[in-house]
Amino acid sequence: MEPKVIPTPNCLVCDGPTASFGLAKVLHRHLVAYFRCQSCGFIFTEPPHWLDEAYSSAIAQIDIGPVARCMTFSQSVRSLVIGSLDTNGQFLDFGGGYGLFVRRMRDLGLNFKLHDAHCENIFAKGHEVDIEGPLKFELLTAFEVVEHLTHPLQTFETFKRLSPNILFSTSIVPEPAPSIENWWYYAPEYGQHISFYTLRSLQIIAARLGLKLYSYGDLHYMTAKRMSPAMFAIMTANRSAPVVGYLLSRLRRVRSLLPSDFQKLSGK
Repeated sequence: MEPKVIPTPNCLVCDGPTASFGLAKVLHRHLVAYFRCQSCGFIFTEPPHWLDEAYSSAIAQIDIGPVARCMTFSQSVRSLVIGSLDTNGQFLDFGGGYGLFVRRMRDLGLNFKLHDAHCENIFAKGHEVDIEGPLKFELLTAFEVVEHLTHPLQTFETFKRLSPNILFSTSIVPEPAPSIENWWYYAPEYGQHISFYTLRSLQIIAARLGLKLYSYGDLHYMTAKRMSPAMFAIMTANRSAPVVGYLLSRLRRVRSLLPSDFQKLSGK
């Protein structure tokens, strides 16, 4: 690759000094510099001038996981909400894509809404919301969203404005940090992943928001509520969440919104 000189920026999370982390061909044609924070380990690209090109399709062709994520995360979210939050509240899926997750959560009895500036809502028509309005949500979810952020702190501040409880997914940078060609999650060939978090960088974001961070696997929860890390793991783990969520929904008599949604759409 040809030499490329980019001024070394400060970290987008903690404002600490960064060092060059390497170069990669993004979308197979843009030579892009990556940087890593020397304090919190956060990795990010140079300012992403290629995003319009990368989002010519809102969901990258390589992303074949939306259905699997919907089925897995819906169980974790149901368990967490019924076990620790107000089930009568409104909930927001930020970056909700085709609306599949919102439809599933409504089927499970939770009043989820959707916001996505890039993708057409197909499965949850009529449940979109304007996030510039005064609405506050009991929980905000953002699955496979935060690695797309050009300004992470500002977006997390928006999350906090919308809800005091933020549940999101992202893969944590392994330690030691793999080179760009040796970790699939960088995905430079598709150009949409531009921010990569360490646990330390997420802790810093949570602290700046005045929230606590709980993490288990690829799921991360920022909240003012206190819970044990073990309880968060039980509520959200793939094996335990379906059982916990089912039992709690029966105990608290949480009913599906599918019949009422159908009635509103059909008039029947």
